[in-house]
Amino acid sequence: MGGFLLQKFRPGGEKRPAVVFPRPLWYNGPEKQKGRWTLDCFDIAVLGGGAAGLFAALSAAHGAAEAGRRLKIAVLEKNPRVGKKLLATGNGRCNLTNRHAAAARYHGDAAPAAPVLERFPPEKAVEAFRSLGLICRELEGGRVYPYSLQASSVLNILRRNLESCGIETFCGFPVEKIEKAGGLFVLRSGGKSVRARRAIAATGGKACPQSGSDGDG
Repeated sequence: MGGFLLQKFRPGGEKRPAVVFPRPLWYNGPEKQKGRWTLDCFDIAVLGGGAAGLFAALSAAHGAAEAGRRLKIAVLEKNPRVGKKLLATGNGRCNLTNRHAAAARYHGDAAPAAPVLERFPPEKAVEAFRSLGLICRELEGGRVYPYSLQASSVLNILRRNLESCGIETFCGFPVEKIEKAGGLFVLRSGGKSVRARRAIAATGGKACPQSGSDGDG
């Protein structure tokens, strides 16, 4: 039947033992026919295929794998491909985080930033990217970038991990309606629909309408 593996990396670059699962029956992988949409029920559907949505999907998959379980996860993205805005981050270099990030450095209302940075400080962000196999470097002012200084490296790593975890991506799928039926979320886009036990909204804000972040979520 084959299988898929979850390979993680330690900070020094050495590999941790891979967690290997039998390939699930719902996995479509490279043999998936173009234009074919799976309407089976997913454990989790993530609305939005930007950086936050992709990380949410991978975090759920990794957490389940460490517990010896696997989840059927879908990412629903309205653009033709995931991570469009990510490619423009940091003038195309993708600044991942800043080592000196702190709530005290935020202007305006810094209150919401404090609990977020407490739970997920810059060190954890760097470790999260390294665990996915991305080599990082720190430049002036504590700014952390992929070693290649190319945002495409980050997107490629994320997409590779999505595939290795068996996470389905449905592009060109703008969610137009959400219903609850039989204890499931039914996410509709035109004549297509995806059902899921849980849904995560990661639709972004209004920062970059040309990339899809226009606030319609």
